[in-house]
Amino acid sequence: MKAFEAKEFLSREDSRKYSPFLADDNRLVYWVNSSYDSDTGKRKKGSFFRHYPKRDLDYKNINREITIKKISDNRHKKTQEILVNILKKIIGKSLLWYFKDNRISDFSICGDLLKYVEVVEDEFRLEIKPLNFDSKNHI
Repeated sequence: MKAFEAKEFLSREDSRKYSPFLADDNRLVYWVNSSYDSDTGKRKKGSFFRHYPKRDLDYKNINREITIKKISDNRHKKTQEILVNILKKIIGKSLLWYFKDNRISDFSICGDLLKYVEVVEDEFRLEIKPLNFDSKNHI
């Protein structure tokens, strides 16, 4: 198992590539970014790992339905409208992406984000049936 120091990660997304993390006592921890003073801009606290809060979870009573919440913030709605308009203009063209992290691999991954896009909508609802893990009839 590889050991990490909190300062090795650049962002939350960067740390998630390597998670889950275990502390020396084998409890789960997560990475927390540095905090900065809003007035001076100086760093108050460096990045660190924090334990997850202790909870007594009853997995049998967890609601297995996924709900989609509508965006209520005007900033998000405006951004959504701008992105939808841009995507409608470039539909049928390619939107290439490329990623390589030298710490993980010598190889890169790439693709075309719009390759199979046929329609652009501002909201698309997915109907997801709840899973029944107690049933003997599995699909």
